[in-house]
Amino acid sequence: MGDNIRNSGFTTIIEPTISVAKQDYLERVKKTGGINLVSTTIFLILQTNSKAFTAKTSCVRRRYREFVWLKKQLQKNAGLACPRTSREIYFLHKQ
Repeated sequence: MGDNIRNSGFTTIIEPTISVAKQDYLERVKKTGGINLVSTTIFLILQTNSKAFTAKTSCVRRRYREFVWLKKQLQKNAGLACPRTSREIYFLHKQ
């Protein structure tokens, strides 16, 4: 992770950065009455040089449905145009 360094006269300012990378994902298939239910868990690595965080590197696990919820909230409350989720792209290419 490179530092964003800006020289401001006598002081060098390092701007805080946060980088997120997908480490791994896990899919589980559960059969219920002839129906396949898929549960997807995504593992993310976060790295930062921000003083707001005590840990400079951390790992977090999130479920796919949490990303779907976040996307809906961002579109609804902030009016943001969010990219398609990986599962939406997968099913579009499969047809």
